Amino acid sequence: GEVAERRDGMLNRLVRRGLRDGVVVDESAWQAPDCYPGEPVFVPGPQGRAHEGVLLSVVLDGARGRSFLLVLDATTMRELARAEAPQVVPFGFHGS
Repeated sequence: GEVAERRDGMLNRLVRRGLRDGVVVDESAWQAPDCYPGEPVFVPGPQGRAHEGVLLSVVLDGARGRSFLLVLDATTMRELARAEAPQVVPFGFHGS
């Protein structure tokens, strides 16, 4: 996963790029209005196949003034779940 940056310096989307021989062959992303994700962490699926699993990211919801843990399918970047926090969770260091 990659995090894209806006002009104001806030990171506002997560991007997955599929590469073959160093060339981008497909790309997908997750983005939501006024939401700013932290660095994602990849969790492999139970079968242990390459690139199968989920991405976890703590996201600041600027409009609501709180955070949530985002769970994305690592292959499609489709949102699978959210775990809402009652307050803002400060961004960690390298997805910690």
